[in-house]
Amino acid sequence: MPWPNCWAQPAGPEAQLCNARQLAAATRARDAIAEAMKARQAGFGLDATGICLTDALQALCDLTGEDASDATIEKYLRRFVWVNDRGKTYG
Repeated sequence: MPWPNCWAQPAGPEAQLCNARQLAAATRARDAIAEAMKARQAGFGLDATGICLTDALQALCDLTGEDASDATIEKYLRRFVWVNDRGKTYG
């Protein structure tokens, strides 16, 4: 069954990429890992391949939002209005 509005088919029940930002981050992670593998096969040391792996980790953090800056979080939170259980509105 095709997944509407998604760039990639899920590998499991919870895995899917649904926007260009997610696809770009996943692609950067994949490419950085491929570069690390090429560097290692070419005889570069672990310090050199580690740079590629750090790039891959950064891309995965971008994908998950794990290291989102306060400015990025604020940008997206402004799109929503939050109401707590007492009816007070935030945002």
